[in-house]
Amino acid sequence: MTSRRAGEHVNPFYHSIYKVVRHIPKGRIATYGLVARLAGRPGAARTVGWALSALPDDSDVPWWRVLNAAGLRQRARRPHPRRFVPQIAQVERLAHVAIL
Repeated sequence: MTSRRAGEHVNPFYHSIYKVVRHIPKGRIATYGLVARLAGRPGAARTVGWALSALPDDSDVPWWRVLNAAGLRQRARRPHPRRFVPQIAQVERLAHVAIL
């Protein structure tokens, strides 16, 4: 099985989403809505969620830095990566930030 970088063979808007998420600094988080706005489509928060859920398991996109408006991580289609989120959050000591 070959590894692939996030964004290959997907919706072209997903590339913009992944670029924004890659720029969220370590230790910081953003909401789906903010990522959508920064990617050029205000109001496309659900699309951000779909894009992040489409990531392969070996993705280089730090999806765990994106939360919903209530400050929670959405349930993933593939639940196994979620078990690592608490450890990632603890290591990065996540804090809310506006990355405008």
